[in-house]
Amino acid sequence: MGVLDDSQAPDDAAVDRAMRQAVEIGWFVSHGGDTQFHTEHYWDTVKEMAEFIETRRTKPKVHPSYADIEKTYEDLSAKTSESVRLRCRWLGLLAVYRKAAG
Repeated sequence: MGVLDDSQAPDDAAVDRAMRQAVEIGWFVSHGGDTQFHTEHYWDTVKEMAEFIETRRTKPKVHPSYADIEKTYEDLSAKTSESVRLRCRWLGLLAVYRKAAG
């Protein structure tokens, strides 16, 4: 079990500030009912996982390290004849706004 920490993503903070300002000015109105959802990504190797994560606009902190993940992956793979896959879950937020009348 590990953690991807991208809570310090500057793009997310900038978008949040811009949307707050657009609502305050009256350009947009919240449609209400923000929705949180999970997305899951699967990989067959740590290399594939690392390449995918490194292509993100903001580079998250990965805990434990890729080397530690590789060691755990190799240990688990050696203990089974089944395929071992890596999974990463992201929590997303969907907020809907509509253009204000007028």
